[in-house]
Amino acid sequence: MKIFILVIIMFIMTSVVHAQNAVYINQSGSGLDLDITLDGDGSSVGTSSDITALTGNNLDIDLDFIGASNTLVGDYIAAGDGDAATDELKLAITGASNTLTMNVGAGNSLTSPSIIETRTGGSGTSDYIVGSASSSGHYADIDIVLTGNTIDLDVTENSTASGSNAKITNINMDTSSNDVDLIVSHSGSGNHDTILDINGSFAGSDITVGQSGNTDSTVSMTFDGATSSDVDVTITP
Repeated sequence: MKIFILVIIMFIMTSVVHAQNAVYINQSGSGLDLDITLDGDGSSVGTSSDITALTGNNLDIDLDFIGASNTLVGDYIAAGDGDAATDELKLAITGASNTLTMNVGAGNSLTSPSIIETRTGGSGTSDYIVGSASSSGHYADIDIVLTGNTIDLDVTENSTASGSNAKITNINMDTSSNDVDLIVSHSGSGNHDTILDINGSFAGSDITVGQSGNTDSTVSMTFDGATSSDVDVTITP
């Protein structure tokens, strides 16, 4: 099954060097190493309807977008190896107005996946919805390098996990950008932890963290370069 998937992807890769191409992936199984490069404008991974499903343990997925107005939509369902330095889902975006929308752990258990996003180019959006399943813990480590202006990043912790250390969002960002809008939202039962470590210039940006629930809630933020930026933290029972 693994060889079959790799052959299909290699065949698709021969045709995605032009603009406005679409790649659909339905992957199930552990230990997959998958590299896809889209070179051109207006291409996509997923949709019709949302056909990107990456399922398995210890995956190594590398998606590269080169060009403008490309999109990624789909589901990433995986149990990571617990090592935040391992790039289990690696996204590299070069160009303006590129859009990413990923359901991370949708409909299944999610344990310590690592997402590494590198984006060069302005007017882009990244939307991660983390977890929608009951489990002992949902942990997402998201590392982002941004170069460009007017970039939006939304992370929504949406799992039904409960208990201590159940919902942890760890975002490390190195940026040389203006007007970066970052929104992190947590809700439901279980302890909530948001850790933000942002280095570099991100002047005129908006950072919003909202956590709600009747259990312990922690927000830890370290900023270096937040000139004229607005930071709002709301914690409600």
